[in-house]
Amino acid sequence: MIALLNQFPSAAQIRKAIRRIRFGQNLHCLRCRSRQVYAVAGRYRCRQCRRPFSLLTGTWLEGTKLNLRTVYRTVYALLWCWCHRVPVLQTQALCHVSAVSV
Repeated sequence: MIALLNQFPSAAQIRKAIRRIRFGQNLHCLRCRSRQVYAVAGRYRCRQCRRPFSLLTGTWLEGTKLNLRTVYRTVYALLWCWCHRVPVLQTQALCHVSAVSV
C-alpha cells in the first residue's frame, strides 16, 4: 500500500488533469461560457463578466485548503481501504486521518 501511494502524480499533473476533464480543450467562464479568460495568481478571471474562478470552483473540493496531491492520495487510500474492507482503526493508521473522516 505504501509503495502504491508514492506513485501518485504531482500536484501540477493533477491540476492539468482536472482542467482537461472540467473544460476540455478550451478554458471558459463557468458563468457566461465566454472564452475570454486570463490567469491571475493561480485563479482565472473572465474578461466579460469579470467573475473570478478556479479549477475547483463548483466542485466538492471547492473550499479545501489542502494540496491537491494530499487530497488525491488520501481519497485514493480511503477508497482502497473501503474496497478491501480494512477496519476503521487500521484505515486511520494507514491514511493518517481521523475516525470521523474514515
